[in-house]
Amino acid sequence: IFSPLLDPGGGGVRGGMFSSDKDAEVSSLHLAAESSKETISEAQRLHDELCQMLVAAGYFRARIPTLPPFDKMLGGLAWCISCSSVEVDVDLHFDSEMTLGQKIKLGENVTAALRKMACPSPLQPHQVRGLDFAALFPVFQWLVKHVLATREQRGAQIRRYSELKFKGSTVMPEDEERELQQQRSELLVRSVREKYQPPRQFRQRQGKRGTMSGVQHVQCVLLEYGQSLPKG
Repeated sequence: IFSPLLDPGGGGVRGGMFSSDKDAEVSSLHLAAESSKETISEAQRLHDELCQMLVAAGYFRARIPTLPPFDKMLGGLAWCISCSSVEVDVDLHFDSEMTLGQKIKLGENVTAALRKMACPSPLQPHQVRGLDFAALFPVFQWLVKHVLATREQRGAQIRRYSELKFKGSTVMPEDEERELQQQRSELLVRSVREKYQPPRQFRQRQGKRGTMSGVQHVQCVLLEYGQSLPKG
């Protein structure tokens, strides 16, 4: 099944499993067949860091080992933009059952959406198709930061709305006790005012009020309740 390779250490022949694994890795990362080990290692490192970043942000499809790197990156880009609550007016729906042509079209929509969002790191469709991790990394950093900020803002809005609805429909025991004490206090003040209000002893005759001066009128009103102006 595997082509034999010469063993440089012993001069013998060893199986081609390493070559097959390397070819599969190179193919999945969209690298050239003649890529060096350092290039493959760096691409794999960036791929793993991007997957960890996406999982930390909430895109858990990135940790599925059988999902191709291209699907992880493209789906992660579409998910981040959709979670940013930004109107981009492009179709960003991602489905693992998409054909390659549909995925390429989605990649073009993603780059168009990033331009509308004023992403500081430019990204071209061929960089998405070719899995240019060096170009994808700063874009994902910016998008994930934007997603987390949007999530925090949305959470604060929902929390304020929930508190408002709770206060409008629920009475806490301490609030109910405070309202009851206030009602009792108002009743007590009202009863004290009614009990100790000055009794009227006299009533002024009709027709006399218009002939009196202001001071005389005050004096008459005080006399009706048993009071008088101080002398002098």
